[in-house]
Amino acid sequence: MARYRGTALVDRSPDEVFAYLSDFSNVVDWDPSVTTAQRLETGRVRVGSRVEVGLGFLGQPIRLEYRVTELEAPHRVAFEAETESFRSIDTIEITRGSGGKTRIVYDAHIQLRGFRAVFDGAVQLAFFCVGRNALSGLRNAFSDDARANRGSIPAA
Repeated sequence: MARYRGTALVDRSPDEVFAYLSDFSNVVDWDPSVTTAQRLETGRVRVGSRVEVGLGFLGQPIRLEYRVTELEAPHRVAFEAETESFRSIDTIEITRGSGGKTRIVYDAHIQLRGFRAVFDGAVQLAFFCVGRNALSGLRNAFSDDARANRGSIPAA
């Protein structure tokens, strides 16, 4: 199983961070591997809410339907997507950090299925790069510059 786990500290309240990150369609703003993201339902995000995500991984375009599997406002949200080839689980934990900052722990897993599991090592290397870039994008999404350029970023 390939895994990436990283932490970011941002200058926003846990409520603001949770409101933004629990809507997984915002992933297109902070994960550079994501090319499109669209909610498949309207209304409040809840367990079972779905988002269609288009991304590139190892040079291949992939379209996934993520669904919310856990939602504990304002502290934890988890998303899952499954195909015949793999299962992807992204979990985001949000806590109050030091100095008034909010701590975000981003934990992502890809579990290859069947004979593909022998490629876990190669996928781990690529997934580390993808995860590192996503975490950097997540930090940048909460910066004042990003908020000024995009209306969807939560206000301070």
